[in-house]
Amino acid sequence: VRRGLGVGGGRGRVVEPFAGSACLTLALAPARGVLGESVAPLCDLYEQVRDRAGEVHDALSALIRSGVGRRDYLRVRDCEGGDAVAESARLLYLNRLGFGGVYRVNRKGRGNVAFAGEGAVSWPTAPHPEPARPDIGA
Repeated sequence: VRRGLGVGGGRGRVVEPFAGSACLTLALAPARGVLGESVAPLCDLYEQVRDRAGEVHDALSALIRSGVGRRDYLRVRDCEGGDAVAESARLLYLNRLGFGGVYRVNRKGRGNVAFAGEGAVSWPTAPHPEPARPDIGA
């Protein structure tokens, strides 16, 4: 893919209008990139990870330590409010434990994805010590 697009390894530019997980842009590692997304909580998450990765990781770690069972998931899913860091950690937690990694809310804006189970959940590791790439805007 990199060769076909002429990007990657710090070369070229990628524009991903519907970023979602942004896996294409992150895997290609272009010199420059533009991520577009219309889901506000996901945009907020990317901004917080870019600007405050350590704080998001600490908040996510606290949620994990508080429990990852069905009751814990439902408690976190039903929480409302919190600052941007807490909400970003909450979204990551729900994404990992929710059915199929789906993000969905009902008409009232409340999460309504079922608990998938504790199985083989892969949690994000500690943030890399290098600063986020400012040339890839959220």
